[in-house]
Amino acid sequence: TWVRYNTELLPQRETVVRPVVVTNRESTMAQAAGKLQGHLYQVDFADGVTRCSFRWELWTHQGLEQSWDAGERERYEDGRRKLIAVAVSAGRSRLDYGISLETPSGIAVHGLNGTLELSYMGQAHAFSPLEQRTEVDREEGAVLLALTLNPEGRLPAEDIADAKSGRVSALPKDEQTAHLLLKMYCE
Repeated sequence: TWVRYNTELLPQRETVVRPVVVTNRESTMAQAAGKLQGHLYQVDFADGVTRCSFRWELWTHQGLEQSWDAGERERYEDGRRKLIAVAVSAGRSRLDYGISLETPSGIAVHGLNGTLELSYMGQAHAFSPLEQRTEVDREEGAVLLALTLNPEGRLPAEDIADAKSGRVSALPKDEQTAHLLLKMYCE
């Protein structure tokens, strides 16, 4: 088990992603750089995976309402283990995001940036990041981050998205509430 998770000597059959615990010092440095809501993940690519892609999905009480491509990046051939950084900044009607995948030299310079204009954005929102090791399903992907949105600022506890396991199983019940999910896919 130690060899599997700490070296690249054994075959890797599935792609897994897990959160990286950031120290207070690193968090303070990120805030000083203007990245107020940031999340760091480690991905261990399965053998044969050549690229990963990211997609935003907006889910309402009726199901999937809209989705946006957030970009894709090559895996790079040297090494199976890479870091992914996700930074978001939510405003009144928009969400700015940045996604960086570590390069072969260990530098996160290849960023995917964008802005989403959302009618569901309002005065309040709730974040739920991935909190445990999870497999990136080839069809369903894995949820890295979930935001619960409501333009009126009401966030009933039963409608707050829970992405701790890398999946969100329940749709919001309130018609004004939506879940915005950042999903990662590997091919």
